[in-house]
Amino acid sequence: MKNHLKINKNKFQNFIDSSLILTASILTFFLLICVLFCKFDKKIFKYTFQGKYISDYYPNILSLISGLILLTLCIFLWKKFSYMITDSVISNLLKSSPVILFALQILVAYCIFFYSGDDTSNITIAADNFVHNHMHPFYNYAYFTQCPNNLTMYAISIIIFKFASIFHLNGYVLMVLIGIILTNFTVLLYSKITALLGFNNRKTLLSFWFFAFLYGITPWMVVPYTDTYSMIIPAIILYLYIKKEALLASSQNIIKIILLYSLILLLGLNGYHLKALNIIIVIAILIVDIIRYILQKNVKLILVQLLTLLLCGTLSFFNYEAIKSFTHYHANQHLELSLGYYLVTGSDFSTYGMWSQESVDFASSFDTNSKENSASLDLYLNRLHDAGPIGTINHLKNKNLIFYGDGTLGFGKSGRQCGYIPPSSSRFVTFVRNIFYPPSNYGLYYWPSGYGKYFLWHAAIRQMIWLLVLFYMLIYFLLNLRKKQEKKPLTMVLITSFIGIYLFTMLFEASSRLLLSYTPVFAMISALGIHQITKIKTNYFSKKQKNR
Repeated sequence: MKNHLKINKNKFQNFIDSSLILTASILTFFLLICVLFCKFDKKIFKYTFQGKYISDYYPNILSLISGLILLTLCIFLWKKFSYMITDSVISNLLKSSPVILFALQILVAYCIFFYSGDDTSNITIAADNFVHNHMHPFYNYAYFTQCPNNLTMYAISIIIFKFASIFHLNGYVLMVLIGIILTNFTVLLYSKITALLGFNNRKTLLSFWFFAFLYGITPWMVVPYTDTYSMIIPAIILYLYIKKEALLASSQNIIKIILLYSLILLLGLNGYHLKALNIIIVIAILIVDIIRYILQKNVKLILVQLLTLLLCGTLSFFNYEAIKSFTHYHANQHLELSLGYYLVTGSDFSTYGMWSQESVDFASSFDTNSKENSASLDLYLNRLHDAGPIGTINHLKNKNLIFYGDGTLGFGKSGRQCGYIPPSSSRFVTFVRNIFYPPSNYGLYYWPSGYGKYFLWHAAIRQMIWLLVLFYMLIYFLLNLRKKQEKKPLTMVLITSFIGIYLFTMLFEASSRLLLSYTPVFAMISALGIHQITKIKTNYFSKKQKNR
C-alpha cells in the first residue's frame, strides 16, 4: 500500500514537472518563432518608426546560424588545443578572471561614461538635492509620488551620495562604480553556481567569460539604475538555494535551513521594492518547494516555509515603511501609478506595449488605486476582446520582438537614455565610443552622441550571443522534457522562473531593459543546455568506442 502511494506521488510530481517544462518549451518556441521569422507591424505603431534594429541589417535567423557555426568551431578548437593548457594554469585563470574582468569593465566604463537621462537622472538629481538640503518640488516629491517603485533606489542613491560628499567624490561616478562591482560579483556568482552543478574548471572558466561578455561588459553598466543594482539578487538567491538543497540532502539541521530560507526570502521580498522582477524567482522557489513538501508529507518543512515567509514578509514591510520615512515620501493615490497602469501600458497595441503619455494620463485620472486597477482591468479585457485572437497574437509578436529581439537589450532605443556625454579628444576613447554608442538613426529615439561608427558590429555580436542563449534555453527545456526520472528542484526553479518572467513581459509595460536583471538567469539556463548537449555527445561517442 505504501509503495503504491509512493508511486502515485511520484507520478503526480512528474506530471506537474512535465507540465511546467512543456509550458516553458512552448513559450520559448513561440518566442523564437517571433524573433527569428517575424517583423514589427509598423502599420499600427502610432509614432514615427524612425529607428532600426540589427535584424533590419542582418536577419536574426542568419545571426543564429552564424552563432551556432562559430560556437561549434570554438568548442572544436577548445577541445583540440585546451589539453596544452595545464589544470594549474586553468585554475589560476579562473581565480584571476574576476580581476581581469573588473579591469576591462573600468577601462570600457571610463571611455563610454555618460550621465543618463530618464528615471536615472531623476533619482540621482533627487539624491544630490536631498544630501545638500535643496528639496525640489518635482524631483524630491512629485516624481516619487507618481513612481514609488523607485523609492528603494532613491534611498540607496542618497546613502551613496552622502558617502561621496564626505570624501568630496562625484556621487554619480561612485554609483556607476558600485554598479560595476555588483555586475562583476554577479558574473562570479553564476560561474560558482555552474561549478556547484558539476562543471569542471575548464567549463567553469568558459562559463565565466560567456557570462562576462553577455552582461558583464555592456553599455548598461554605466547606467546606475535598478537593473544593474538588482542583477545580483537572483544570483545570490540561486546560490543560497543550492546550498539549502545540499543541506537538506545531507542532514536535517533545521536551524541552518531556516537561516538560508530567511536570507532567500528577505533578499527576494526587499529586492521586489528595488525591482519587481526580483520576486519572481522567490515565487518559483515557494511553488516548487511547497508542492514537493506536500507530496512528501513533510509537515516540518511546510511549517518552516510558511512561518519564515510570514516573518520575512513582516520584516520586509517594516523595512519599506522605514525607506518611506527616510526619503520623506508623500503618498497620493491620485498621482501614484499602480499595477493597473503597467497593465494598461502593456496592452496598448499602438505602442507595442511601451510607455506612452496617454497611459499615464489614464492612470492619473482616478483618485484611488482600487478605482484605477478596476478601470485598467476593464480596459485591458476590452482591448483583448476588440482585437480578437489574431490581433492579440500580433500584439504578443510585437512585444516578443521588443523584449527578446535585441541582444543589446534596447540600449539607445528605450527612452531618452543619454543626458550628457563628457567631451574627450582621446582617439582610443573615440574608438571605444564608436563601438558601444549607437548612431543617431538607430532605435526609436535620437541618440545625441555623434558616435556609433562600429556599433553595428558590436550589436551583431551581441545579437548572435543572445540568440544562442534563447536557442539553448529551448534545448535545455526539451532535454528535460524527455527525461523520465525525477527532476532536480533547481531545474524546476529555473523553469518556473522563466515562465513567470515571460508572462510578466507579455502582460506589463514593454522595455527590453527590464530583462537586464534576469539575463544572468537566462544565460545560466542556456549554459546548462550546452553542458547537457556536450554530455550527451560525449556519452554517445564513449558507447560507440566500447561497442567496437
